[in-house]
Amino acid sequence: VECGARMPEPNKPSKPLDLTYELPKLVESVRQGWIISAQGAAVVSVLLCGAETQLISMVQSGKTTPVPAYRFLLLLSYSAFMLNASATIASLLMIDRLGEIPIRAARLLDNRSTKVVHTSDDSLLEDHCAGGRWTWMKWHCEFTTA
Repeated sequence: VECGARMPEPNKPSKPLDLTYELPKLVESVRQGWIISAQGAAVVSVLLCGAETQLISMVQSGKTTPVPAYRFLLLLSYSAFMLNASATIASLLMIDRLGEIPIRAARLLDNRSTKVVHTSDDSLLEDHCAGGRWTWMKWHCEFTTA
């Protein structure tokens, strides 16, 4: 079974779980780094959502007749709100996916004894069952939070 495969349903029999399996130290370090980064991205995007909400209410409560500039500002504010809300959800999904890596790896990987690999940190996480959507979630978070 490959890492990108879907996890079995909870009540269905699956491959036995190796309770003694531990992620390699380098993989665990990269995983923890991404968890901290995703938590920071989630906090920042929530704060930006709050700021956009305040901006939207300020623009809508204006007593002047809406001019095209106000409409454009409102459109940009709503767009920024949606992108930041989306980045928050993607960050939380990344944290969830990263939290599942040890159990997925213990269930799906053969005990690998390779000591030296030539790969990037993203490929290292994918090799240890971060999942096929990992790259999409990472890029989505980085571009929508920016």
